Amino acid sequence: MLLRYLDQHHASADAAEQATFLRLLDLDDTDLLRYLLGESPPEAPDLARLVSVIRGLSHR
Repeated sequence: MLLRYLDQHHASADAAEQATFLRLLDLDDTDLLRYLLGESPPEAPDLARLVSVIRGLSHR
């Protein structure tokens, strides 16, 4: 999922989204996995938006 985001979207994302992506990578692995698998959404709105983008790319 993360590689697809990097390949297809990261370069065209604005600086704020790129910074959010770095924050996402800093999360605990267990939390990151739960978010990416859709088991629970992140509380922070910017992280939730980014997770939605990443999950959407994986369904194409």
